Amino acid sequence: MQLNDTQYVCLNGGSRLCFATYGAEDGVPLLYFHGWPSSRLQALSLDTIGKELGVTIYAPDRPGLGLSENIKGRTLHDWPHLVSDLLDQLNLPAVHLMGVSGGGPYALATACELNERILSTTIVCGAPPLAELEDRSEMIWPYRVLLRARPIIPAILKPAIPLTKWIASKRYNQPPLSWFVKTLSPADQEVLNGKEADDFALFSFREAVIKGAPGLLSDADAYTNRWDLDYSLITKPVHFWHGTADRNIPFKMAKHLAAQVPHATSHWIEDEGHYSLPIKHSRAIITEMLNA
Repeated sequence: MQLNDTQYVCLNGGSRLCFATYGAEDGVPLLYFHGWPSSRLQALSLDTIGKELGVTIYAPDRPGLGLSENIKGRTLHDWPHLVSDLLDQLNLPAVHLMGVSGGGPYALATACELNERILSTTIVCGAPPLAELEDRSEMIWPYRVLLRARPIIPAILKPAIPLTKWIASKRYNQPPLSWFVKTLSPADQEVLNGKEADDFALFSFREAVIKGAPGLLSDADAYTNRWDLDYSLITKPVHFWHGTADRNIPFKMAKHLAAQVPHATSHWIEDEGHYSLPIKHSRAIITEMLNA
């Protein structure tokens, strides 16, 4: 398949799913689940590494994000069925999975429900099951504000759409994004002021908000609703990667989640943050995946 950052498949339910392909042509297949708020373009940061290591990266926009059509009322458990449809249409019998940040829960759900089609699962700075964690005091303040405001967000969606797009038009050294950056670890502040952050975070963030706030909200509900996943269904390798200096998703939350997945392998990286770890350690992460 020709590599391209804007391709579509029509799912069984009738909606269109947009996805991108990066890396090597006809390489080892890796299905990449982007963070939140993000899009398929986040995987562009792996293009060169994929070519060098012989990996083809397939990165779909989840419904309502980027260019994928929204599916009203979808839940975390709907995603594996969409993935199965996507794999069928791409003629991919089995793939490796990688979920980054907000893509982590979607990767775990897929690994549980499509175990026979998954070669391995890698969770990088993955979001935790917040419904199980009452203490969120160590999360950065923007995240805590969003969590508290969740009940009233539907009432303010319409005015929030232009505001969200305006924020996405800024750079990380400009307000209001610069205010957010100042809440992060030194490692994250350093990488977000560099060129690599454009490929990993900025461009994909701008793409994510094209369709407005409803898709962003339904995607984020996966983190606050109960997951109800049976991790014992996963028989293939699972690797967790997390930075000890991650302030978006505190390290102890990642440890709590990893401890629930039988036979998971953990990679706790000292002094790395939420953005610095995937930007600086992607080659090691994919190499470990290939050895699974």
